[in-house]
Amino acid sequence: MTIKGTSSNYTIAIYLQTPINTGTYSLVAAGSGSYATVQTGAGGYWATNGTSATGTVTVSSYSTSTSLISGTFSFNAAPTSGANMVVTNGSFANLKF
Repeated sequence: MTIKGTSSNYTIAIYLQTPINTGTYSLVAAGSGSYATVQTGAGGYWATNGTSATGTVTVSSYSTSTSLISGTFSFNAAPTSGANMVVTNGSFANLKF
C-alpha cells in the first residue's frame, strides 16, 4: 500500500509492505520491506535505505470494512547526493484505500 502526500515543494510517499495491521513498522530499503521516499519538483530524491537512513510508521487505525487508514511517521532519508533529509511528526488521517 502506498500513502502519498504532496505540498508545494515536496512529495512524501510511504510504501507499506502487506499484510497491514495496526502497529509500528520499520522503514528500511525498497525491496526489503516498508520504506519511504521524498521527491521535489526540481528532481531531488531521498529514500530510507535500511542502514544510515531509517524511520518508523505507526498505523493507529486500519479498517478493511471502511477502507480507511490513519497513523503517524518519522524518518531520516538519504539523498542520491548531498545531505540527508529528516522528516518528523508526520501524520495521515482517514485516508481512503
